[in-house]
Amino acid sequence: MLKKLLATALAVAVISPMSAMAGGHLDKITIIQPSYPSMIFWPSHISAQLGFYEEMGVDPTYLDGDTTVPYQAFLLNGQADFAMLDGPQVFQGASAEMGLKTVYSVHSSAPEGVYVSADSPLQSVTELKGKTVGLASDRDLASLKVAMAHADSNIDGVSTVVVGDAGPTLANVFLKGTAAAFAGSISDLAALATKGVTVRDITPPSAKVAPANTYAVNGATMMDNYDKYCRFLKAYSMGVHVGQYNLDIIAAMSKAKDGAPHQWEVEEVGNSYLKAVAKLQLPPEGDTSYGLVAESAWLTVNNDMKMIGAVDEDYDTNDYLSHVFEGCANNFDRGAVEAAADAWMAKNG
Repeated sequence: MLKKLLATALAVAVISPMSAMAGGHLDKITIIQPSYPSMIFWPSHISAQLGFYEEMGVDPTYLDGDTTVPYQAFLLNGQADFAMLDGPQVFQGASAEMGLKTVYSVHSSAPEGVYVSADSPLQSVTELKGKTVGLASDRDLASLKVAMAHADSNIDGVSTVVVGDAGPTLANVFLKGTAAAFAGSISDLAALATKGVTVRDITPPSAKVAPANTYAVNGATMMDNYDKYCRFLKAYSMGVHVGQYNLDIIAAMSKAKDGAPHQWEVEEVGNSYLKAVAKLQLPPEGDTSYGLVAESAWLTVNNDMKMIGAVDEDYDTNDYLSHVFEGCANNFDRGAVEAAADAWMAKNG
């Protein structure tokens, strides 16, 4: 079924660019990812604002990620250089032998979860039997299944409905009781918070220990594009490092018109969201290596996919992972990045 869907998608996947940097003689890089611009992927706008992409000689264009076409299709047909895939999408690719390679870990743990209202009597995902769970999108069904599996249960007897990720609609899930719980990303929680809705995460902690939102490329063409892909990932890592250096600078730059000002309409919400995002985006304290692809973590994801019946075998990590860009993605002057960030703050902060 997935192969048939992708075959159709390859013929129809046409999405217009949302934004692109201006400049001369820069190598074009096209990316498809959700939630752009957003603090959840702050390097996408931080590295642009500080000129890191231009410095590295690349010009990123972000395709509209709000599409029903599988992101893998954009890599296979050459319309995108990078696609941000989650765990289930990576293993869909491995199962269908698409030849895609995950090359950069954007988040070290899963931003998805299962949430109930703060005053809900529900304490565990196992209590969702016989109830309805709202989904931000179809792909959040896999997150719900994984959460149930980690609680030694399954979704038998659980009804699901896609409610989308718009703030007012999400708020009604809780304010009007249209669902007992919601499965989605922490980005969706920020939209809820602006509507005055607070929630609790009932996801089993063990289900969170998995890489998510990773950059993948077409393995058949990645070495042909090695140089420009290296430069893009290096510029992205430079943006990550700004947050490692000083998270207040990320806040200030995100409030700017070229950042993600829509996420700062309520200051308290913006601050709490940024702190939550930092736990996903930044490596452990004292570590300044960015984007490393952890094979052990992916073995855990493979096991999760087997638990929910998404795949039926253990895949060789060489089939879907590559470490070829890790060195160049981290080969930059940390001090120079910090100086550039300080200069921006001195002028604009």
